[in-house]
Amino acid sequence: MTNIMMLHFSNQLFAAETALLQSSSARTVAWILGLLIVLGTAWGASVISGSMRNKKRSQQAKRQAKPADVFDEICQAQGLSDEEKRQLRDGAAILNLLAPALLFVDSSLLNKLATSDRDDAGEFRKLADRLFPPEASPSESDLAELTQTPTAVG
Repeated sequence: MTNIMMLHFSNQLFAAETALLQSSSARTVAWILGLLIVLGTAWGASVISGSMRNKKRSQQAKRQAKPADVFDEICQAQGLSDEEKRQLRDGAAILNLLAPALLFVDSSLLNKLATSDRDDAGEFRKLADRLFPPEASPSESDLAELTQTPTAVG
């Protein structure tokens, strides 16, 4: 009995739809409603897509390397022990450096610590010689590039 009622109801809906679509104003309303549904769906997809893109950007920003991460990566690449890492951090603090990774960039910073009158100057000398071996001095052209005045990059 339920199937018969559903079939009868379905036939009535079909008949009503046919009657509505026969008048021109009803067709116009149907087109407008259809257009609104399509536009609403497109807008909703755009909002969801934008939200997902913003979330992805936010996650990427959180994953960008921080100075501490760079320092740890360089220490790992150089095979430094935890004690040597601690010593470099302490040296960076003594020199008031914003990032301890700067000690890997400029050999003069470690040389300042190695030639100081500090008790641990010998340990800094060992680190300086390990990270900047005397036999690996820069070439003449490298020195010339390093001493040039930087130019603005636009």
